[in-house]
Amino acid sequence: MKTMKSRLLAILMAVTMVFAMAPLTAGIAFADDENVDPARVEVTETDLQEPAFDQTFDQDQFEIDVPEDVSQAAQTIEPRTKAMPEGCVLFVGSKKITKTSAKGKGWTFTYKNGTGTLTLNKATIKGSCLFDEEENYRAGILAVGMKLKIVLKGKNRIQNNGERYLTILTDRNLTISGKGTLYAKGGGIISDGGNITISNATINSQVINNLGYGLFADKKITIKKAKVTAKGNTNGAIRASECSISGSKISASCNSGEGIYCYNSIVISNSKVTAKVDYGYGIYTDEGDLIVRDSDVTGISVIEASGVAINGTLQLVKTSKGKYITRLEGSCSEDAYYAYAVYAKRYDDGNKFRVVTPEGGYVEKIDPDFYDVFDKDGNLAKHVVIAPKKANPLSIKGKTATVKYSKLKTEDQVLPITSVIKFVKKGKGDILYSKTSGNENITVGEVTGNVTVKTGLKKGTYKVKIKVTAAGNATYLTKSRTVTATVIV
Repeated sequence: MKTMKSRLLAILMAVTMVFAMAPLTAGIAFADDENVDPARVEVTETDLQEPAFDQTFDQDQFEIDVPEDVSQAAQTIEPRTKAMPEGCVLFVGSKKITKTSAKGKGWTFTYKNGTGTLTLNKATIKGSCLFDEEENYRAGILAVGMKLKIVLKGKNRIQNNGERYLTILTDRNLTISGKGTLYAKGGGIISDGGNITISNATINSQVINNLGYGLFADKKITIKKAKVTAKGNTNGAIRASECSISGSKISASCNSGEGIYCYNSIVISNSKVTAKVDYGYGIYTDEGDLIVRDSDVTGISVIEASGVAINGTLQLVKTSKGKYITRLEGSCSEDAYYAYAVYAKRYDDGNKFRVVTPEGGYVEKIDPDFYDVFDKDGNLAKHVVIAPKKANPLSIKGKTATVKYSKLKTEDQVLPITSVIKFVKKGKGDILYSKTSGNENITVGEVTGNVTVKTGLKKGTYKVKIKVTAAGNATYLTKSRTVTATVIV
């Protein structure tokens, strides 16, 4: 896919340069145009290096032959028609868009200030654009030189079963929104040079060839309040430099590669995310963190590799403000020797989470490189569920205790903690006590909780506030409660 990615970007940039070299009103003829000879754009790659996510190409690397029919194609545009700007290319199926507004069966298009808006309203797109004649690469929707916004209304479908077919291909930012749905079957939804943002929509992207990903962005993928199913084949399901998922439901699966891969961080909030792979990682970051906040996240590797593999910090956060309770599940094959259900270079759960599966399991740093999860016998766990710790059951009430003044005149009087506090429910973990307010002649023992009334205290009724803290343990959270106890002398 990396070789293919470089080639696709080279082709897209070559197409853009052809438009830039044509007259201001010129259009360019592609292989699917009627009554126009095919435009042949030859691209020669010279020592092309594999780019990092943020690396850009020098256009001087490519030699471009401008076809003679470019100027002839320009003559087919009516003089008063507002043409697309130089360098902008858009195909919807096999139809080339040469004007800043256009429409077809089930779709409309407008262009303004560098952004094209394509509205799909119960559209079915089966045709395609040939954008690489030598390799026979095609796309159901092709956008070059512009940001593309796709607005969905009703049920929409883009489908082609070809081995060289990409469903949607852009070289800049792609936004998909609306309350409609899109079923995209072919080679995936690709932004080869920009970001992908999906909001409010329902997307089902199915890869049936070996060309693309369910979703691929050269930069960032952002999914907000959406439902996304991304099914890859041999490359992976969802891949980007970084990823942000909020208020959404995500299902990512593929035969090999990664269910969700990011070079940098993955941030998931108030969402349910499942990533499942046969041969490969369920969820993987190359250098970044995985932050799970009020979300249910699962990473599964069926045959080999790890379920959740984070080469940064695995951070679990529970705020009780979202729809979901934070939960992380990871699993890998019992037969995969160098595979882990969950591992991370750093681990941060704020001491508020526990290993539910395996029972008695625990998280531990096994060497300077990463944390892993073990069962109670110290073996690497192949199926792990990490969830919030249980609430500590500590419940207390204040009581009234009496001290005889006659005894107090001669020596300090010590009251057991149970004489001033009623434990409705005992807390889990070590219990500690402290006095938060009250007469200075009344003290509270930190460990025992015993209340000492010192000599010299006059007759009267005294109020003492006592804080009780149950430290919790591997299963229960820490909990503190403060009550007012009464001491009568």
